[in-house]
Amino acid sequence: MITFNIKIANTIIEITSFYNSSKLFCKDYLTTEEASIKVKVNEELLKEVSNELSDNDVLEGRERGKYSFERSEPSAILRLICIELFKRNIVLFHGATVAYNGKAYMFTAKSGTGKSTHAKLWLKNIKGSYILNGDKPFIFLKDNIVYACGTPWSGKERYGINEILPLEGICILERDNINHCEPISFSEAINTLMKQSFHEKGSSSLLKMMTFLQSMKDVKMYHLGCNMKDEAALVSFKTMVKE
Repeated sequence: MITFNIKIANTIIEITSFYNSSKLFCKDYLTTEEASIKVKVNEELLKEVSNELSDNDVLEGRERGKYSFERSEPSAILRLICIELFKRNIVLFHGATVAYNGKAYMFTAKSGTGKSTHAKLWLKNIKGSYILNGDKPFIFLKDNIVYACGTPWSGKERYGINEILPLEGICILERDNINHCEPISFSEAINTLMKQSFHEKGSSSLLKMMTFLQSMKDVKMYHLGCNMKDEAALVSFKTMVKE
């Protein structure tokens, strides 16, 4: 087994894994700083994650894939990290997060809705924008400011950067023939935020997650109905970004 350290959300994590490819997967986040958290992968977890990845393919309408232990290990590592960081009020969200003018904007929705596609439309149409994380950013609160940070888990196309930015807005994305984006209340967004965030099963975890979300109530919330055309990015940009 191999051991290496990474830094995410200003937290140093020691990872013990079976495969060197997992270290390469995390290469942009490697550090020699001393770890405050340690996680170790085991075969039982790899088997469980491998089966879940195959099941997710079917649930999302894809052909069931075959996931070797090596291919599954980054996802297993992420699960272990999520559990430990959640204890420190650092939470993983399922969302494509774009950056513009020093601030982050996260688009979240169920898989297959078009989060990554919409993020790429920003790259194409909004000069100066870039993708902070294409799939799974961590969110945390410091000094009453909510931050989004990059992670190695940035989607199939690996769009992302090792950076931490204030989270200015969260947008719940849905498919529509007509592009429209409007502010919504925190209470209108909370159910989706719960579904698209990592928390363990159980009442105590649920309560902790609700408390964490309450700390995000000052982040602006939006709803976006969009198609996959360039205009969609312009509509969300003009609504969410206040120059």
